[in-house]
Amino acid sequence: MFGSGARRGGSTGDDGCGSAAAAAKPPRPIDQTLIHEMAKRYLERYEANAHRVENFLAQKIARGLRAGWYAEVDPDALSAMIATTVSTAQRIGLIDDKGYAGRRAASLSRRGKSASRIALDLRSRGVDADLTQSAIAETETTDAERARLLARRKRIGPWRSVARAENRDKDIARLCRAGFSPGLAKSVIDAPLPDSDGEGAPPLSE
Repeated sequence: MFGSGARRGGSTGDDGCGSAAAAAKPPRPIDQTLIHEMAKRYLERYEANAHRVENFLAQKIARGLRAGWYAEVDPDALSAMIATTVSTAQRIGLIDDKGYAGRRAASLSRRGKSASRIALDLRSRGVDADLTQSAIAETETTDAERARLLARRKRIGPWRSVARAENRDKDIARLCRAGFSPGLAKSVIDAPLPDSDGEGAPPLSE
């Protein structure tokens, strides 16, 4: 939306009125309305917490300034406008950090991610430590359940149809790389196939 093809990559020579018109168009002032519009479009496409929205707005405006699409703005004034937009979005429910963290944690848990990996993911997205731990707890899922879920999804350990013993060490290592403890990884990989997943297979012996 900001900047036409002529302004971004058109001819730099004096070879047409189109280039002159593009060059003559003044950069757009950065104001609260512009920042609200950016945040609204972003949140219509993505679910995000306050931290991610703040980063998105700051980065998008920085790119626009470098490209000459926007007029220069005082950094403190820009920070204040971004903060106002994020606060407004939180007040009207467009940004919900607690809900975001809970849904993200639940999604990762269903995919068999360990608690440590879920925590790393949430913290990398700007979720604070207390909210991270609360979100993980609210999944009401243990790491043992997550490890079994991952093993089932990847068809390893008890869910291997062939060469289970030959792949034991590799399967244990795979769960360990996913953030599960060695002891838990061994217990999941060596366990019999649960009755709900088939006729049942005997556990592996050391």
